[in-house]
Amino acid sequence: MADDALELLKSWLSLRELSAQEIQKRYSISERHITCDTSYMRLTGLTRFRNWDAHPGQFYFRDGQFILFYVEDTSDELQQLTPQLLRDYLGKPGAVLRSRAGKDHNQYVYPDKGVAFSANARQVGYLEIFLPTSLEAYKSQFYFEPSAFIR
Repeated sequence: MADDALELLKSWLSLRELSAQEIQKRYSISERHITCDTSYMRLTGLTRFRNWDAHPGQFYFRDGQFILFYVEDTSDELQQLTPQLLRDYLGKPGAVLRSRAGKDHNQYVYPDKGVAFSANARQVGYLEIFLPTSLEAYKSQFYFEPSAFIR
């Protein structure tokens, strides 16, 4: 099972090497699956591809260039990836930040590997895959400090 989950992660990491046209073809992205001039966190002017019938994730591009792959915990596929499996595979994070996913979640950021994920002790809330970058660039593009969580 862990081997299958690791293969899934590796396949998702390889998606950042594909062009917008390759993603469109591979996951049957038609005009109805495309949102233009959208945003993700601090990034604007993005094009989002999302066909949940063909793939659990969302792909963000700018001018045809890969920006981000995002998948959240509503995906059965993401539930295969445990926080421990991700930490074992990715190693020590570049930063552990507060997560917008909830008070009991942390955001583990591996900017040099182009990966960030939010998790509590048991499950991953979401996963972001992007091009390797610095921690400062990650924070300025993909991260918002969440406001205080109130019960």
